[in-house]
Amino acid sequence: MDLFSIQSYPKTVRFAIYSLLGAWATFLWSVHQYYAPEFLMRFAIAGALVIFFLLRIKNWARMLCLCANALAIFNCSLYGLYFATKATPNIVAAFFSALTTILFLGSSYFLLVKSTRDFYKTLDPPGPGPFPTEDPKSDSAE
Repeated sequence: MDLFSIQSYPKTVRFAIYSLLGAWATFLWSVHQYYAPEFLMRFAIAGALVIFFLLRIKNWARMLCLCANALAIFNCSLYGLYFATKATPNIVAAFFSALTTILFLGSSYFLLVKSTRDFYKTLDPPGPGPFPTEDPKSDSAE
């Protein structure tokens, strides 16, 4: 499957990818503007890797993305509460934290929908794993 053939993906997968791109864009902007600009490059690399492997239709990347989304949701919601409730509230920062949280929640929802899950499992079937299974029929033939 071509990396940039997003239009051929099911609608739920496209929504998941588009909301994830929006979430990472607002998250990176918020990190640079309000949180900790010294971590911007680290977060940018992590986000690019998550999105790249998600576009490669790897089911493990979908699971990794859900974990990263959970951490981002937790982080952004805490910062949003902090910005909204401090002595001199920063409404713009609280708004962008809420927007980022909503976009990551939307991406997580669409990654968990059955049609998305089936799409990832169909195109990336689970392999035999690190240990080959023994076939009892082959032992009896010897």
